[in-house]
Amino acid sequence: MSFTSIFSYRNINILSYVSIAILGFALLFTPPISLAGEMQDNEPATDTPVSQDNSTTSSYTPEVNTTNKIQSQDTQSTPAKNDTQSTPTKDDIQALSAKDATISKLQAQLQQLQSQNAKLQTDIKKQQHQLTQTNKVLQATRLIVVNLQTINKKAHNDITTVREDFAKQKQVLDETTQALDVEQKKTKELQAKLVASQDEATKLRQNLAKMRENLGIALKSLTNEQQAVARFQGIVETAQKLNVELRQDLNTQQSKLVDTNKNLDTKREELEAATIALETERQTTAKLQTKLQQFQDTINSVHQEVTTVRQELDTANNALETERENTAKLQTKLQQAQDTINSVRQEVTTVRQELDTANNALETERETTAKLQTKLQQSQDTIKTAHQEVTTVRQKLDTANNALDTERETTAKLQTQLQQAQDNIKSTRQEVTTVRQELDTANTTLETERQTTTKLQIEANKAYSTIKKLRKDIATQTQQLTATTKTIDTERQEKAKLQQQLQQTTVKVTELEQNLAATKALLPETQGGTATVESLQATARTIAESLAPYRGRTPRDTVAREQYNTKVAQLAQTQLQIAIATGARGVRRLHRSDSLSRIAYYNYGRRDWRKIYNANKYVLKAPRAVADITIIIP
Repeated sequence: MSFTSIFSYRNINILSYVSIAILGFALLFTPPISLAGEMQDNEPATDTPVSQDNSTTSSYTPEVNTTNKIQSQDTQSTPAKNDTQSTPTKDDIQALSAKDATISKLQAQLQQLQSQNAKLQTDIKKQQHQLTQTNKVLQATRLIVVNLQTINKKAHNDITTVREDFAKQKQVLDETTQALDVEQKKTKELQAKLVASQDEATKLRQNLAKMRENLGIALKSLTNEQQAVARFQGIVETAQKLNVELRQDLNTQQSKLVDTNKNLDTKREELEAATIALETERQTTAKLQTKLQQFQDTINSVHQEVTTVRQELDTANNALETERENTAKLQTKLQQAQDTINSVRQEVTTVRQELDTANNALETERETTAKLQTKLQQSQDTIKTAHQEVTTVRQKLDTANNALDTERETTAKLQTQLQQAQDNIKSTRQEVTTVRQELDTANTTLETERQTTTKLQIEANKAYSTIKKLRKDIATQTQQLTATTKTIDTERQEKAKLQQQLQQTTVKVTELEQNLAATKALLPETQGGTATVESLQATARTIAESLAPYRGRTPRDTVAREQYNTKVAQLAQTQLQIAIATGARGVRRLHRSDSLSRIAYYNYGRRDWRKIYNANKYVLKAPRAVADITIIIP
């Protein structure tokens, strides 16, 4: 919104000031009127008197006509003889016809400038409409970013809950490992009791009959021991399976960590892209500020050119040679105006290119938001899979606890069976000698079973060592996760800083728009401003009231003279704007020798001074011509 409005304001002001300069230079073509003496002789007795002020300086300001018919009257060139009537010569008539031709050319060129101005205004309106649409899209994208931030917070909360569940599962796993250690101690105690039973079997060799019975019981105990060993092997196998599952969980956690690192890299890239976009926006605001400064410089230069033109017109001679020189100057100025129009067109193309770049940046921002949404969906899917894996781990732990309960029941049964075997050993101490060989074989089998149990214990110790390593790996992964959360927090802080910078840039843009509105308030509606004819008349009234104490006399003090000249120039500028807005014929700066009736006779062919007075009541307190006051010719 800001740079298009600045551009439109610049276009309108440049064209208006160029048109003012062209019309001012056209006054140089107005021929000197040699009929002033006749006009003075034919004045009626009811002529309004002219305020005669004894001032040493006088200036001449052109009359500007909306139909571009420019007229001027120099009352100082009136002949001294009042009785003789002077007639225009052929040379004067030819000069007038030549000047009329040049004036018609200038009118055509001015119409072309006005048509170009209308086209530029339509293009500017289209660009303003496009810019409003882009602002709406930017607001929608900002809302989407806010929604993504809320979704990111929810995902962060879900991750914290998953970490808590994981910690709870670790506690349950530690409890199961402690239970396994207790069961190992109980198996060792059972092994010690078995050794004691073997010692008692050697003592029972004295009684053969009792030892045979003891042999049968020993065989039964051997089978029970084999069953217990088989059960122990099953427990070891389940522990190995749990070890494999823990390794798989560790691999999944590592893959998740890799995914989170990738997501962090993508977020960092997006943050860098956002910073680049913010830097480009800063550069565009700086360019706009420089353009605004250039525009103000051009306005000042145009004001200076207008003042210089007025000075040249005041000091201009009525000779034909000076008019030819001024025509050459006018042609150069017209060429400069065309050059300025071409430069304005180039600036329009550059602004369109900047608008296209802004639209492209908006498309890229939309694509980045879509990517963020897809990545957020992927993170939510990973969280769901993590929840599912936690539930599976819980189920496995429940199965392991059930297996431990069954194992405890079997150990209790073994203890009862051992007690029964000891009771039977006391009662059966016969038939030992016949079955020594069988007892030796049984001892060998027991020895092999012991070796297998020791091997199983070694494997179980290895499994416990691997479980400890896995715990260490999980601890390192948790540390990495905490580090990633810290990096995410720092990135959020950087994003907040970028948002603050964006707010500061928006404040600067609003300030520029306010300055533009203030400058528009000084221009009429026909030139793209908001000032009305009433407001312009009020400003002209205040300026005329401030000039009233001088009574058309230029002060001698340099500071006061500068203030006086600036006020006279401001009054002329506002009167010119009122004339353009109301469709008047033109404006005229009054001299000490002017009268309203003479000006009316020159412009209308009759001495209807009331028409001019009624149109300029807001600057004239009485129907008298005051020097250095600019009036409107209706």
